[in-house]
Amino acid sequence: MKLRFFVLLSIMVLGGYGMVGAQSLSLDHTDGLIDADHLDTGVPVTFYIRVTGDDDTHSGITNGFRVYSDDGAVWNPLVGDTTGTLGRTQFDGLFYINKFSITGSGADTVGFSGARFFESGLPANFDDVAYTLDIGPIAESEIGKTICLDSAYFPPSGVWKW
Repeated sequence: MKLRFFVLLSIMVLGGYGMVGAQSLSLDHTDGLIDADHLDTGVPVTFYIRVTGDDDTHSGITNGFRVYSDDGAVWNPLVGDTTGTLGRTQFDGLFYINKFSITGSGADTVGFSGARFFESGLPANFDDVAYTLDIGPIAESEIGKTICLDSAYFPPSGVWKW
């Protein structure tokens, strides 16, 4: 077990740039919008994150997303998931979805991490909606407040994606 951990850690540290430098992330769309700038109340709210890879295959992924409010908005606990396009099928060494806190209070961040041993990893030219972040429904008492979605400093790479 210790050997597997150290092998995995070595792959992630030594291959760090190949893991994180090969992907771009974008907000593809959001369920629960009234218009481009406002969320509806009382309905599920889901952010859909697109992952776009480069021309090479890559042995791992490390992505994190933070949902927060500068003016005190509250919502249901943050839940991260995949759409099924990336996960254990490509990352047989490990695949984790972890909740943690960037600020030290509350789980405001979801990290997605995977490493491969024998499977494909992140395929060349991958371009699909891969992750979802659920926070809703939003209560009517939150009308007028701001909810922010940001990329996150997710270990071990320590890279902010956007």
